[in-house]
Amino acid sequence: MLPTLFPIQRPRLGLSIDARTLSVLEVQRDWRRGWRDIHVGLCGERALPAGLVNLSATELNVSDVAALAGEIRTLRGSPRNASRVASVALSLPDLCARLALFEFEVWPNKAAECDALLRWRFQKDLGMPATGARLSFRVFPPTPGSAAEGARKTHRVLAAAIQGRIIEQYEQVCEVAGLIPVSLGVSSLRLFDLCRPVMAAAPGGVQRDSPAPGQAPGTDPSEFFFLHVAQAGFSFFALQHDSPVFHRIKPLRDGHTNLADELRATIQFYDEVRPAARNGCPVLPRPLFIVGADVPCPDGQRLEEQAAPDQYRDSAEPGTTVAAHPTTAVASWRNLIDPDLAASLRLNMVPVGWESLLRSSHGQERHEAQVRPLSALAALAGVWEA
Repeated sequence: MLPTLFPIQRPRLGLSIDARTLSVLEVQRDWRRGWRDIHVGLCGERALPAGLVNLSATELNVSDVAALAGEIRTLRGSPRNASRVASVALSLPDLCARLALFEFEVWPNKAAECDALLRWRFQKDLGMPATGARLSFRVFPPTPGSAAEGARKTHRVLAAAIQGRIIEQYEQVCEVAGLIPVSLGVSSLRLFDLCRPVMAAAPGGVQRDSPAPGQAPGTDPSEFFFLHVAQAGFSFFALQHDSPVFHRIKPLRDGHTNLADELRATIQFYDEVRPAARNGCPVLPRPLFIVGADVPCPDGQRLEEQAAPDQYRDSAEPGTTVAAHPTTAVASWRNLIDPDLAASLRLNMVPVGWESLLRSSHGQERHEAQVRPLSALAALAGVWEA
C-alpha cells in the first residue's frame, strides 16, 4: 500500500550527464544515523555515441531521446524490480545553463520575491529571457571578514538558469528510461556544496574567516579557488572570506583548448581585476581545490583506465568504462600546472577525490580499494543535495 500512496521517495539513484559520458550511482542510507549517512553501491559510467548530447544553453541538447534513454537503461543494468519507476537526482552540465554572479544590497526573505528578483537580473544583465527557465542559486550573505577589510555589505548570489524546454527534454529522457527526476541541478554548484567539508578540513584548506588548527602554514585562509573540470568545459570560482567574487565558465574543445593555459589565463585575469589589497600583510599561497572528470593531461595522454576488480564487475554493465582508482586520477591533477607556475600564481593545489569526499562529507573511513569513476562525483552530489 505504501508504494502506491507515496510513489516518490527521496532518491537513492544519482545520474549525471556530460557531453560524452553517462554516470550513475546508487546509495544506501542508514536512517538510524541520519538521512545523509550514505554508502555508495552501484557506481559506473558509460561512453555515449558521438553527437547524442550536444551541450547548449539555448538549443535542445539531445539529438535522440529514445537512444539516450536506452543508454541509461543499459548502464543501470537490470534493477531488482524492473517494473517499478525509480526516483533520481539528475545533475546536468554547466554548459547547458547560464551561470551568473549577482550582488544585492538587500536580499528578500520570501522565496517568490527571490525568484522574481533573479529572473529580472538575468533579463537585465545577461539579456536572457527568464520566463519558464528553471533557477538554481546559492546565497552568500556578508561575512565578518569582508566587513573588517572595508568591503561593502552585499549579498552575493551564484545563480544558474536553464531554459525550460532544455529541462523538459532531459526530463523526457528520464521518463522514457523509467526514472522520475525529483531533483535537478547544475553539476558545479552541487559539487561545490559537496566539497565544502573537504575544503574546510583539508590541509591548506579554508575555515570561515579564521585559519584551521591543522592548516598548512603559509596559506591564505581568506581567499581560495574552486575548479570543476568536466569533459566539455570547466567552471572556476574565486572566493574571498567564503563568498564568491569571481567566476568563469570556459568550453574545452578537443584538440583546440589547453586546460592548463586556460586556467593560467583565468587566474591571471582574476588577479588583475581583483588585486590583493591587504597592505602590510604577507602575500600567501591560495588553495585551489580541483574536482573533475577524465581530461587530457599535458603530455597528451588521458588518465589511465583499468578494468574493475572482480567484486565490482557484478554491478558494472558490460561496455561501461570505469576510471582508474581515485588516488591515481587525483594525483594526475598535479601535472596540470607546473610547480614553478603554480608558485608564481600563488597556488596551493588541493585535488579532491572519492576518498576525501566520503570521509569528510559522510564520516566514512577508508576501507576497500573501490574503483569509482571521478565523473560520478556529480551524481553523488545530486543525491547528497536531494
